[in-house]
Amino acid sequence: MSQEQLREIYYASHIFLHPSQTGHDGNQEGIPNSMLEAMASGLPAFATQHGGIPEVIETEMSGVLLPEGDHEKLAAALLDAAKDPGFLSRIARNGAEIVRKNFDLCAQAQRLDEIYLQPTDTVLLIDAAGLGDLCEIEVVP
Repeated sequence: MSQEQLREIYYASHIFLHPSQTGHDGNQEGIPNSMLEAMASGLPAFATQHGGIPEVIETEMSGVLLPEGDHEKLAAALLDAAKDPGFLSRIARNGAEIVRKNFDLCAQAQRLDEIYLQPTDTVLLIDAAGLGDLCEIEVVP
């Protein structure tokens, strides 16, 4: 699916639903890009308290977080939200702003730049060749 087709789907939608579930092996996803894209496009997000999702959604502020596997609470939250367009508009606006503020590529690069360029007396151990041989690098301010 192209980015243009995906945008058309987002713009034709009313809510983005992302009910993640922990795998049988305990595996959890991080922050889903699909959720960030949907929120950035202005969709209110409903998702589960799972993996990195709570780093983006603060319930009833920038989306709605629900417990994993609780389909009854999910259904109730969706029905309640459908009766309150003002609520949906508010969490959609707040969610889009959080994505712009915290997940924008330029903002991310700026944060990394600040982290890597701040003065420190740290020694880094790096496995440059990926063979298990560590190189010691002193970071000088």
